Amino acid sequence: TGCRACINGLEQKCGGAAAMAPILAAIEQSEVILFCAPTYVFHVPGQMKTLLDHFAYRWMVHRPDRSFLRKQAVIINTAAGGGMRSTVRDIKDSTKNLGIARTHCLSQSVWNYAWNDLPESFQKSIRRKVQRTAKKVRHHAKHLTPSFKVRCLFTLYRFLHKHQKMTPVDDIYWQKQGYNTGTPWKTQ
Repeated sequence: TGCRACINGLEQKCGGAAAMAPILAAIEQSEVILFCAPTYVFHVPGQMKTLLDHFAYRWMVHRPDRSFLRKQAVIINTAAGGGMRSTVRDIKDSTKNLGIARTHCLSQSVWNYAWNDLPESFQKSIRRKVQRTAKKVRHHAKHLTPSFKVRCLFTLYRFLHKHQKMTPVDDIYWQKQGYNTGTPWKTQ
């Protein structure tokens, strides 16, 4: 509905708040968040876009969740042909702006095949990509720190909030959370 309630600090007034509550609880309890999305007309499907839109108020520029700075995400994407890059970019823009420390991407063109009908070479390629991605997730989990891009965004937003250049509800949140000083990804 585009009510902007969440952006204005009234998250519980959102028409989707009840539906989002269990999803948000699951994400808060997780270490790795999986985003699985096929490519539809060279972009993320509407359902995924709607989910990501409901997290707008949690973007770092607004009211970030400290725990997101200690999480990883994996984007799993398939397409019948092209458009995977733009689909992954749609989701990755959100994970970066949510402050998720690391985002890994796994894309595969499947040319409209079902798994059992995929040529063996495709199946092998997918298995290798899954193994490589799992290895990266395990590697980063040992000493997880946000990526350079995430840290740069956080530093920029800290400057803006420190100088009260953003909305009052967000400035107050940043102050209360102690985000205006230090590195919140080092503390829990």
